Amino acid sequence: MSRTAIGALRHRITIEEPLRTTIEGGAATESWRTVAKVFAKIIPQSGRDVVEGDRVVGRTTHQVTLRYRSNVTRHQRIGFEGRYLDIVSVRDVDSRNRWLICECMERTP
Repeated sequence: MSRTAIGALRHRITIEEPLRTTIEGGAATESWRTVAKVFAKIIPQSGRDVVEGDRVVGRTTHQVTLRYRSNVTRHQRIGFEGRYLDIVSVRDVDSRNRWLICECMERTP
């Protein structure tokens, strides 16, 4: 990857991980815990409509570039500007521990 200018990392994002707890009766609940707040570059990639159940919903994918962090996984999500992106894949660019590219799918409300 060519050098990414620091000014390109203009989106303040929150990396979150799921926190599952068991409540009385054995049911599980899920909440989200903040792992880190960092700056990133977010580029929308594609948008399409898909049928989910009995309704049509929009699906938007994004590519999120951030400085390398060893604790980012596909089981986490990215929050920014009141929106949430599920991380689909995480790639260490050039295997040099400098940049991560996360392919993400935007959550529908």
